[in-house]
Amino acid sequence: MERLVVSGWEDDASALLQALREHARLEVIAVGDQYASNLVRARAATKLSCFQHLRQMVIDVDFDALLLASPEHADDLATLATVRGADLLLLGDHLDAEAMQAAATASFRHGGALAVLRPMLRTAGLGFVTDLIDADPRWTPEVLTLELWDERPAAQIMRDGVAAATRLLEHAPVEAVASIAGVDREEPTTIAVHLRGVDGALATVMIYSDAPRRMRLHAATSNGSIDLESVDGESRVTLTPRNGAAERSVLRDPDVLVFEAQRTARILEGEALDARFALREAAVLHSVEEAIATACPAPVGQSILRLLSGGIDDAAQGSTPAAPVRDSHAALHLVSGG
Repeated sequence: MERLVVSGWEDDASALLQALREHARLEVIAVGDQYASNLVRARAATKLSCFQHLRQMVIDVDFDALLLASPEHADDLATLATVRGADLLLLGDHLDAEAMQAAATASFRHGGALAVLRPMLRTAGLGFVTDLIDADPRWTPEVLTLELWDERPAAQIMRDGVAAATRLLEHAPVEAVASIAGVDREEPTTIAVHLRGVDGALATVMIYSDAPRRMRLHAATSNGSIDLESVDGESRVTLTPRNGAAERSVLRDPDVLVFEAQRTARILEGEALDARFALREAAVLHSVEEAIATACPAPVGQSILRLLSGGIDDAAQGSTPAAPVRDSHAALHLVSGG
C-alpha cells in the first residue's frame, strides 16, 4: 500500500477514499483541514491523525501521495509534496483555477505523477465520445453543447464541464464568456459558459445545480453529429455520419468511483494524460472565473505555448505517453527559479 494524505475534508469523501484504497492501493494515513469543524467530522469518519496546520502535516508525515481536496494553500502544499517526491491527486471540482495551476506547475517542475479526479465525467458515453475523437479526429467538435445537471454547487459542476469541453475541442479555447443566474450571486444555481477556439470552434457549457445527475451532449463535426445522454447509470449515444444512417448505442455506466480509482492507479504507474491537460484546463477555468466576475469576455492566457511530442508529461513523469494528444497548445506559465 502507498501512503496517502488528504488536504481538505468533505463528508462524502469516505466512498472515494475507500475506492482509492481498494483499486489504487492508496491508504489514507492522515487528514488535514484548516477548519476545526471539518476536522472533527474527519476524525469521526476515519479515526486517523488530523491536522489543522496543513503545511506542518505535509512536512511531518511520511507519505507517497497527496490528495488536494480544497484550494487552501494548494501552491505551498503541492510544492512541498512534489519536492519530496510525492505524487499529486487533485479533486478537480473542488479546486479553483489558481489552485489547479499551482498544483500542475509543481508537478511539472519537480516530477511525480499527477491525477485529476472528476468522477462525474467517467460515464461510459463520454468515454466513448472521447475515444472516438482520439481515434478519428474528423469527429472533433466544431460546435459543441454540453449540459450538466447535478446536486452539487454549480461552481463545482462548472469546473467539470469546462474540463470536459476543453478535452473535447481540438485546440485550446482563446476566449470565454460566462453568465450566472440565481438568487445569490455567490452561489448561483445556473451557469452558462461559451468557449471560442482559435479555429472558430465554439463550445457552450450549461450547468444546473440542485437536480438529479444527468449529462447531455451534442456535437456538430466535419464527419457528422454526435448526440449523448447519460442518466440513471445508462448512456445513449447516437452517431449520425454525413450522408449516412444513424448508429445508436446503449452503454451501461461503470461505478464511477471505482473507475476513477482504477484510472488513478494507471496514472501512478506512468500514464500521463492528466498531466498533459491540467495546465490547459487551469488556464481556461481562470478565464471563465474572470468572465463571471467581470461580466465581460475574458481571453485565455496571454501567450500560447506549442507543446511538441515529448512535452510536459515526459519531463514531469519520465515516461512514454499512453495516448497521443490531438491538440498541441497550452497556456504558457512562467515559473521563476527558487
